[in-house]
Amino acid sequence: LYPTLEPGGAFTFSGVPVSPKGHPAGRVAFVFQSAMLLGAASGFVNAMQGYAARTNPPPLGLGTIRELANRLSLRSADGKTLLAKRARLLSGGEAQRLAILRAMLSDPQMILCDEPTSSLDESNAAVVLDALVVVGGVRRVGHLGRGVPGGAGVHRPPGLDARGGGAHP
Repeated sequence: LYPTLEPGGAFTFSGVPVSPKGHPAGRVAFVFQSAMLLGAASGFVNAMQGYAARTNPPPLGLGTIRELANRLSLRSADGKTLLAKRARLLSGGEAQRLAILRAMLSDPQMILCDEPTSSLDESNAAVVLDALVVVGGVRRVGHLGRGVPGGAGVHRPPGLDARGGGAHP
């Protein structure tokens, strides 16, 4: 996916004109610093908001949702899924990982993240970045802030170079 500025000033996103109202529907998912969850709803309902936003979504099995949730460590200390828990009862890191699951379930071509690991400890930050690379098929991963001297710059997970090459397929 590449945004381009065409002659005459027309802005396109992978060849599709972008209107002043935004990007083509379903192509981009956003993960903000604040998880922006429905507090009274369960983690499952929040995650399914991403799936519901898809255009003509194919059937989605619970196994797929569980697999993604497991990859993002959405489990309590006793091993129970956090998808049954109300979103307002989740920790900041759990809520952020749930917001990333929601973005993944929307099946976008691109996920734009604003400091997706800022509320996560080191091990969960690595889990999230790995999930974005492996599950999302992302070739270039970077985010601003956390883990970078002075709090600014781009941080890449271990094994990825500036072009996205490295340990992951």
